[in-house]
Amino acid sequence: MKRRDFVAGITATAGVVACSAENESIKKEKVFSIYDMENLQLTLTIFLIIIEVIAFAWLIIDIQKSKKNQHKIIELEHQILKVEDSIIELEKVIVEKIDILIKLQNK
Repeated sequence: MKRRDFVAGITATAGVVACSAENESIKKEKVFSIYDMENLQLTLTIFLIIIEVIAFAWLIIDIQKSKKNQHKIIELEHQILKVEDSIIELEKVIVEKIDILIKLQNK
């Protein structure tokens, strides 16, 4: 009997040790899992920050390009206004000459 009790005690102790080792393994897996999740979260956060910086830089560049285009459009509009002014002046001269011709014909 003593031998059986001894063997049963050893088997029970081995089972407890195995169970304890399993619990340790599960705890370590949970700790590693939490650690991995934190690393994943940090990595994704950094990735999103990089994307936001790139998007913001792209927006700034786009705004600068549109300002340059807007400046070109304003310059072209000024040139068009100058041409229109010169056309109006020529029309005035033409109208004056037509008036002079009409007066000459009426005399």
